[in-house]
Amino acid sequence: KFAIVRFGNVIGSRGSVFQIFQNQIKMKKPLTVTDKRMTRFIMSISEASSMILKVTKIMKDGETFILKMPSIRIEDLAGGMLRVYGSRFPIYRNTSSVKISKSRERERFHEFLITKEELPFCHGINGMYKISKIVGRKNLSIKEFSSETAPRISQSKLYKTINELIDEYISY
Repeated sequence: KFAIVRFGNVIGSRGSVFQIFQNQIKMKKPLTVTDKRMTRFIMSISEASSMILKVTKIMKDGETFILKMPSIRIEDLAGGMLRVYGSRFPIYRNTSSVKISKSRERERFHEFLITKEELPFCHGINGMYKISKIVGRKNLSIKEFSSETAPRISQSKLYKTINELIDEYISY
């Protein structure tokens, strides 16, 4: 048996924007965001790990599982990091800001959890989406799977996630 687990942006993982912003904070440089409209789906490292374990229990064979994740405007992530770092580490208080730069050519403003081709085969299951070989009974809209229209992460959950990363995964 096998299954695929499709992740959003695992915040704090290698190469994530979190690391870029963290380095900019450490160097007391502005946190660069390419466009105010830019959104992404995010999940924590612990959510990603938990999802893998959950999928191993419920998979049949050949499905793709995707966590129903909140989205975030990248500018809000940058601002949240500045607030959390500033409150926890006085050395970083009021030393950086968020700078909006120019969008790069072909850069996506938003992302989608699934493709239009996968849409007919998508089913909701236990806080996740499952894409299988079976056509779903419910008609879904591709807009449901866009980071632009998805529910946003709450400020309290964002701050909690940033604090967990500082405590568990980030070394100073």
